[in-house]
Amino acid sequence: MLTEEKLKHPEKTYPLNVVRCRDCGLVQIDYVVDGKELFYPEYPYRSGITETLRRNLNNLALHMVEKIGLAKGSFVIDIGSNDGTILEGFSANGMRVLGIEPTNIADIANINGIETIKEFFSVLSPSF
Repeated sequence: MLTEEKLKHPEKTYPLNVVRCRDCGLVQIDYVVDGKELFYPEYPYRSGITETLRRNLNNLALHMVEKIGLAKGSFVIDIGSNDGTILEGFSANGMRVLGIEPTNIADIANINGIETIKEFFSVLSPSF
């Protein structure tokens, strides 16, 4: 999602090759773009910006609680949690929640009462 300023510069492109493991069937792309390139601090997309998406994510959380049989008080972590919308659904169903989100959108989640660590998920991250 480009800002007005970024529209004035050439857009970066990356290879998009899909590969499949012949042994296990895993399908994935063969080029990894640095997460800091894709999810920069001013990243504009918010998952809870529309009522329809907010409702769908809350319903998804409820469905997962019921399908998995999560007990109240279970701990749910969302890596790449954006503004915490899906975690709000888990929280409303009695779960303890934690978001991990590298962009400034983590601030919105925290303001809305969804505890969110503002950094990329990594085994080297000091917050974990």
